[in-house]
Amino acid sequence: MREFSAAAARVRGNPLGYAVEDGMDVRLCPLRRFPYAIVYLDEPARIWVVAVADLRRRPGYWARRLPG
Repeated sequence: MREFSAAAARVRGNPLGYAVEDGMDVRLCPLRRFPYAIVYLDEPARIWVVAVADLRRRPGYWARRLPG
């Protein structure tokens, strides 16, 4: 939980600090020490967390959660 909170704080502090993934408008912020990442959209009024994804299993499963 501490690592997730730290990663969320990094995203809030600099939402454009992580690269856009493969032409989808999502960004991934990796958690340190764990094979997980916060998958999020940087929208004008909010940061929308799409998933906290396990990077070792089913890559891209969260893509079906994206709007449109």
